Amino acid sequence: MSLSKIVFSNTYTYSDFYRRFYLLKEFIENFIYKGNENEGSIMDSLEKFFSEKEISYENKEAMKEWGESFFSELINSGNVYKVFDQIEEDFKKAPLFMLQVPVKFSEKDVFMFGKWFRENINEKAFITVNVDPDISAGCLFSWKSNQYDMSFNRLYKDKHREISKRIKEVVNENS
Repeated sequence: MSLSKIVFSNTYTYSDFYRRFYLLKEFIENFIYKGNENEGSIMDSLEKFFSEKEISYENKEAMKEWGESFFSELINSGNVYKVFDQIEEDFKKAPLFMLQVPVKFSEKDVFMFGKWFRENINEKAFITVNVDPDISAGCLFSWKSNQYDMSFNRLYKDKHREISKRIKEVVNENS
């Protein structure tokens, strides 16, 4: 399995990729240039790195899941920067699914949605979730340069006259 695939295996969102990717680069540079290779296992050094930073539990666990062999292969690749460039290039080639919703999802919900999306829609895609309170009920999403608006706002704009007429009828019936 390529190193990119390992990183992508548990990274579903655009922002999680960049957050973890920059943490990975910082960890590897610290490990190589500060001589940490003589201080126990790579995973011990990773734990120490985590303890010195403010890193979310989700990002720590995701990076640990990549495993010791991932970090060893990266460090022993001969040119880690070339590998970093390849990982980032592979990421930029991946499709992006943009979802706009009226309320913020929890990290767990975003993770579960990203995992579901990969398993059911596109195994190479990353998602990005944006909050737009103006959408009000429903969502808006973009996929392959097409935008789909499934919000109440769009329905209201499309059916404004019919909705207004029906509201007036209901009000008059109950007057």
